[in-house]
Order: sequence, then C-alpha cells, then structure tokens
Amino acid sequence: MYEKIIKNFKIAIISIEPEEIDKILEETTINNCIARADAKVIMKLRPNIIYLDACDVNAKRFGETVRKYLDYKCTIISRHKADSIFPVVAAASIIAKVHRDRQIISLKSKFGDFGSGYPSDLRTRDYIKRYIEKYHEAPSFARKKWRTVSSYYSEKNQSKLIDFFSSKR
Repeated sequence: MYEKIIKNFKIAIISIEPEEIDKILEETTINNCIARADAKVIMKLRPNIIYLDACDVNAKRFGETVRKYLDYKCTIISRHKADSIFPVVAAASIIAKVHRDRQIISLKSKFGDFGSGYPSDLRTRDYIKRYIEKYHEAPSFARKKWRTVSSYYSEKNQSKLIDFFSSKR
C-alpha cells in the first residue's frame, strides 16, 4: 500500500529528533508535541479539511490544539481511532509506519539490534541499560527524558548512593 499511496497522493513527512522532543517537553506535553508536528505536516500540504487521529483523551480538544499551530483556516475533524474511520488517516498511518520502520533499520545498522525501539519492548530497555553502562550516556536515538532512560539513570544513582553509604559502615 505504501508504494501506491506515495505514487498517487501528495504526502509530507517530518521527523522530530530526540533532542527536539526533549526540548519541547520541557515546556509542554507530548500531546502538544504531536499537535505541533501534525500542524507542520498540515501546513506543507494545506488541505481544506483535515482528519486527525486524536491522541488526547478529548478528541475535540486535540483538534483545537492542532488548530492553534496552523497559519491558515481550515476544517478539522479530530476523532479517536480515526485510522479505522477515514481512509486518508489510514493512509497517513501506513506512511508513518513505513517511515518509522525504515528509520529503525537505519539506526540498527549503526547501533546493532536494540529491538523495536518502543519503551514496552524488553529488548529495547535492556539495550538502553547496557549502552548506558558501557558509554555512560544514552544512545543518540533515545530521548534523554524518556522514562526508560531517566528511570535507569535514577536507578544507577540510587545504586551509587547505596554503595557510598555501605562503604562508610
């Protein structure tokens, strides 16, 4: 489907680097980060009607959040599970999935197999932990404020404190 979509429709893709996400999250929420990204894509394509897959528990609020980042007026239809309702959102979902999969393959050629890259993946979590143990920092593809990374740093710091106080006995 990916090849058919890119051949027959105008598409736009943006990627947000981990450092940029961390910076954005210092001042706002992940939903606002996604809304900003959605708005960037929308402004590249400039459709009159926009269909959004809402990541906010309040679908209407998510649509309004995206609207505030747009530089033009349009109709926004924001729904949960929009990819199962609107073919255009399903197509966007396919484009995003293929793009992400290709990014992961590229990263694996540089960093080795780290699993899926999702925080729920134990292989990814173990890889991050081993990488930090070896290099004393997270890999460049990982967000530093990602709970998987920050919780490991906290765990490591607690271990250092325990070791410190244990050695003082």
